[in-house]
Amino acid sequence: MTPQNLPWQACAHTVRGDSHQRQNKPNQDAYHLVSKAGNSIVITISDGHGSDRYFRSHIGAQLAVKVAAEVLQTIVSQSYETVYELSRQQLPAKLVQGWQKAVIEHYQTSPFTEEEKERLATNNNIIPYGATLLGVVVTPAFIVYLQLGDGDILCLNQDGTIFRPLAGDSRLFANETTSLCLPKAWSDFRIQMQPCNESSPVLIFLATDGYSNSFPSEEDLHNDMRLYLNWIKEEGLESVDRELPKLLEQVTKRGSGDDITVGIMTRLACEQKTAADKTSNSETSEKNDKKITEEQEGQDNRLDTLATMPIRLILLIILLIIAFIIFKRQ
Repeated sequence: MTPQNLPWQACAHTVRGDSHQRQNKPNQDAYHLVSKAGNSIVITISDGHGSDRYFRSHIGAQLAVKVAAEVLQTIVSQSYETVYELSRQQLPAKLVQGWQKAVIEHYQTSPFTEEEKERLATNNNIIPYGATLLGVVVTPAFIVYLQLGDGDILCLNQDGTIFRPLAGDSRLFANETTSLCLPKAWSDFRIQMQPCNESSPVLIFLATDGYSNSFPSEEDLHNDMRLYLNWIKEEGLESVDRELPKLLEQVTKRGSGDDITVGIMTRLACEQKTAADKTSNSETSEKNDKKITEEQEGQDNRLDTLATMPIRLILLIILLIIAFIIFKRQ
């Protein structure tokens, strides 16, 4: 079975940064994963800015992934052409407006404390919730990539080649980033769309910048991505899903110290599992054939037994029946 014929699978996890644990700060990252029947998957990831000015950014990140997942789910059943037009015009505006609405509802129901008001350096109540946003939608017809702010989306092909589906943003350097809380945030989105076919990637990797910042170079990051590719081939995505939280804890501890969130989407099958399934199916088929053969042989034996029953025994049974009938009449 070729990769393009295999169903997409996904997993995602987030861990609090090693430095945040030491400073008793909350995890500023959040993610939302939606997998539906029909082979459509949506993953959204957000990174709250975390500095004093953005004292509710962990909440902003949580609201961002939830709102974005809801908005992106509305496009999975649309045609390629319709989604292409939406992605260029309405989609960024819907994402920003939905997030801003959720933020306003939050601070109206949970007003700023006196301490928070002292930290509020602006009259704009949305600023404290500032966060980035990454998102990927895969359907049988298309793939949509979108990004606002820092973070990484990497795609891997079957042969291990790696590419970034979105163009870079020169404004993202050091700790500077674009954000959902900026006045024209909708215009800062980078969005790309492609048909889902045999040339599509076999693995898509999303991560907040705490992950890539843990590697000394882009080459080292790419080598790490290929390890995921081989891992999935050898042991399946279930193994990655099971071990990923522990791995991310090691990465933040040895690397950036920042919160790390990772989402993985793949249409690769575990090669060992596929081979095992083939063996199992073959063994099952052999067992079924053997069972059918045994049943047929048993039926033939029963027919042979009936065919070779002694004729005298049959005559005796007939005579007994006739005698019984005569006796009843008397």
